[in-house]
Amino acid sequence: MLRNQDATPAEKLEARKFIAHFVGNVHQPLHVSHARDRGWNDIKVYFFGDNANLHSVWDSGMIRHTRNRWSDYAKHRNRAITLRQLEQRKSTDPL
Repeated sequence: MLRNQDATPAEKLEARKFIAHFVGNVHQPLHVSHARDRGWNDIKVYFFGDNANLHSVWDSGMIRHTRNRWSDYAKHRNRAITLRQLEQRKSTDPL
């Protein structure tokens, strides 16, 4: 759809939204689970002294445990990216 010259801007926008959603779920495996566990919300865990569910630990608990602000954590992670990794991420190939 994105390469289709006849596609409307609205169709291309929708295609980009699907891509963003699917790529986002690649690193959110708990969003693709069984209905019976409600996205791993019903999987109870004990995380550093607190009762929690696995989904909340995955989404935010691990970063919160570092006691860093989200923006500081993101800056720290960005500094850890090598130039080679950065070049690889600029690729248009989703793999």
